[in-house]
Amino acid sequence: MNEEKPLTDKELYHLNIALNAKAYGMKNVYKKTLAFELIKLGHNLDHTMRNKRNAKFQVFVFTETPEFIADLIELTTNKSRDQ
Repeated sequence: MNEEKPLTDKELYHLNIALNAKAYGMKNVYKKTLAFELIKLGHNLDHTMRNKRNAKFQVFVFTETPEFIADLIELTTNKSRDQ
């Protein structure tokens, strides 16, 4: 009989990331400083890619979660008030 072995912590971590990405989708951030602020707050950067309109810029892609959206709103509204 085939017995299933339990998943390792690393396998569970990657499975959780994959499930979150499918459940929530991905969110592109075009401003480098904003992306770095989100990373400082603990949000995982999924990947980067070249900006299609201007190849000298990067696009930062994050997994879209409710916490991510809340922090994104907080950062963008605070920045707009400071200017």
